[in-house]
Amino acid sequence: YECHPEIAFKMLNAGKDLIESKKSAAGQTERLAILQKTIQSVAPILEKALENTLRKNVLPDDFIDALALYQSAKSSQKADFQYIEGKQKTDTKGIPMRMVFVG
Repeated sequence: YECHPEIAFKMLNAGKDLIESKKSAAGQTERLAILQKTIQSVAPILEKALENTLRKNVLPDDFIDALALYQSAKSSQKADFQYIEGKQKTDTKGIPMRMVFVG
């Protein structure tokens, strides 16, 4: 299975698309506001992560995406997964390929 941060954010945002780019300050603010609803300490978590890594290795939007995926995985303990399948249903070894999210 694979998970995608933009799908996770859309589900955390009551199924509504996000407006701003995740690379922009406005987009990061938008995403942090969504995360703040379910991760009350999201700002200190992000701040600590940024303090402990080099920007050449990890950008702020990467951490924000990771927090969305964390919250999606955490939510999956209470809800069933939904799947998006592409045209190619399996990889070259016959393993199913699916994008998974909690909706």
